[in-house]
Amino acid sequence: LSDLRGVMRHVDEPEMTASQDAVVDVEPTVAGPTPEDLAVFAQAFLRGGICGGRRVLSPASAREMTRNQLAAAAVGTGVTPWRAASWGLGWDVKSSKAPHSSGALTSAATFGHTGSSGSMLWVDPALDLVCVMIGTRSAESGWSDGSIPRRALFSNAVVAAVVD
Repeated sequence: LSDLRGVMRHVDEPEMTASQDAVVDVEPTVAGPTPEDLAVFAQAFLRGGICGGRRVLSPASAREMTRNQLAAAAVGTGVTPWRAASWGLGWDVKSSKAPHSSGALTSAATFGHTGSSGSMLWVDPALDLVCVMIGTRSAESGWSDGSIPRRALFSNAVVAAVVD
């Protein structure tokens, strides 16, 4: 965990104000959004669609996007097979999936998305917690596969490091 302390930081609502404008108003750049911008975007779903004091999604849209929209089925992403499928509208919903990129310490209500380079973003409404990790590893590097994927281990470390 000592290696993670320099990487992890808590983002409070007032501190996010400058980045929120980037998420809502600024044209996308070639470099793309920063991890802070992604965290602000994710927090809008925790706040019922409000970002930077402005409504960007209706409460119903935010709720439906993060709720499981699929009936029980046995499918996988092609990289990681799961016994159950649970997807919102654009978001992976943890539900009973195990292992899961958000780790074992997050709630079933956790939702997020992963990328092929090891990147991930997840939101746990029960913990009121957002995690963003940007990576440059291939899916085969162990970050997304294996008996306990490294993304899940990283996520467990993030949740375990949170102090109320």
